[in-house]
Amino acid sequence: MFIIFKLNKKKNKEKDNLSVVIMDLLCITPYYDYYLIKEIISLNSKTKFASISFHLDTSYFKSNGIKNDPGLIDIISKLGIKQKKIRQILKISEYLVNLVAYTIRLLIKKPDVIHIQWLNLLTITKLEIHLLKLLKLRGIKIIYTVHNILPHDTNDKYKKVYSKVYKEVADNLICHTDHAKKELINNFNIETEKIKVIPHGPMFNLDIEYDNVECKKIIGANSDEVVVLFFGIIRPYKGIEFLLDTWREVIDQRKNVKLIIAGNGDEKYLSSLQNIISQAGLNNIKTNFEYIPTEMLPIYHNAADILVYPYKNITQSGALLTGMSFNKPIIATDIDGFKDVLSDRYNAFTVEYGDIENFKTALINLIDNPETRKKIAENAYKDVNTKYSWKQIGMKTLDCYKS
Repeated sequence: MFIIFKLNKKKNKEKDNLSVVIMDLLCITPYYDYYLIKEIISLNSKTKFASISFHLDTSYFKSNGIKNDPGLIDIISKLGIKQKKIRQILKISEYLVNLVAYTIRLLIKKPDVIHIQWLNLLTITKLEIHLLKLLKLRGIKIIYTVHNILPHDTNDKYKKVYSKVYKEVADNLICHTDHAKKELINNFNIETEKIKVIPHGPMFNLDIEYDNVECKKIIGANSDEVVVLFFGIIRPYKGIEFLLDTWREVIDQRKNVKLIIAGNGDEKYLSSLQNIISQAGLNNIKTNFEYIPTEMLPIYHNAADILVYPYKNITQSGALLTGMSFNKPIIATDIDGFKDVLSDRYNAFTVEYGDIENFKTALINLIDNPETRKKIAENAYKDVNTKYSWKQIGMKTLDCYKS
């Protein structure tokens, strides 16, 4: 009798589950996808993940217990193609095949919800809009996460097409900050009730067996150096030039310091940064311009004494929240995308983008004062673990599906 009751309870629970497809068919944000999907599946078992493999770590999802379904084909990521342009063209071709194949499948066997992470062709065609509108006609709810309100460094060039997505395609929009919500309301005339603010969460805070000194040795820093770290995908909007201009001022006054810039990016842009460093004769800088495997990320962060985020602009940063979870002091620009998370001199030092003097002062303050570093880091760590847990993010996302 007890067994029958348990079986019926399990069946009822499964019946209550929504049929959900979370879609990132080009695998733009594999790490974010993993943390989100892991939580959603724990709350809603009838959840599927539509994505190709991550080209820099093709076993990433499988090794972490997540099954990804590309739609039809998943070949290009596994070929190890080094030439970026060729790889991108082939991946877009593969994406088109998978997009059409997945749309046909979803029209035949419709889920309750499709949660789109990225629409990858909006800057060149409206195909994705037309296909999603077709799925809406089948009564499928469309959720779209606004990772970036508009593509970086494009101003309002694509505002019209993104406005179509926000107004005509999505039933609900998820954004990561209150500022992003206000921008959607003020600049795109989106109804308040259509927008759900669900924060980004921290990633990669894995346990490691090395202490700060050992981690410094692994990444090429001396044990007695104060290590300042910039970590993440390197793009123009992240303000590396501002960081380098400030570092020139810092090393005139402090010698026992090292700046480490680690991450991959566009080859031409990385080359231009390397030229700036070489031509300026900047000392005490180590660059590692390549993909950093996930197992090395905790080592870099544990080696750091100070983390920096000198961004020009952003909607929200997973890198920032990840840094906060490593219990390290932070200096960041006071841009709108950070204001929901950071409070100056409480859980970070914040400076205006381009203000070299204040950035230098903040760096020297933290370099010289270990107790200040400790206090700022502890507050950031407390905030990220109470306000930005993936469990809460998963529950809020599922509530959005059900609303």
